[in-house]
Amino acid sequence: MPSGYWIGGNTLYLNCNTDYAYRMVYFSGVPSLSASSTQNWLVVANPNVYLYASLLEAAAYMQDDDRIPIWRSGYENAMDALRRQDDYARYSPTPR
Repeated sequence: MPSGYWIGGNTLYLNCNTDYAYRMVYFSGVPSLSASSTQNWLVVANPNVYLYASLLEAAAYMQDDDRIPIWRSGYENAMDALRRQDDYARYSPTPR
């Protein structure tokens, strides 16, 4: 078993002297969107997160909009679904 690790650039180094192969699962952040990169894993898997977050951000420019609680609820529901998916991926009871 490795006793530690360090990161150099884009490489993860394990502190061990073995010839074993290790399989790693990691969770990356959300890549930014741009004109040339219009999709990322979050847009594909959970587009409602972007939709409701955008509506809530736009609410700052709307005055006395009765739909804000609906958008907030939609955003919270989308984030809860995303957290459940993340928890399942990280802590699933099945062996990996």
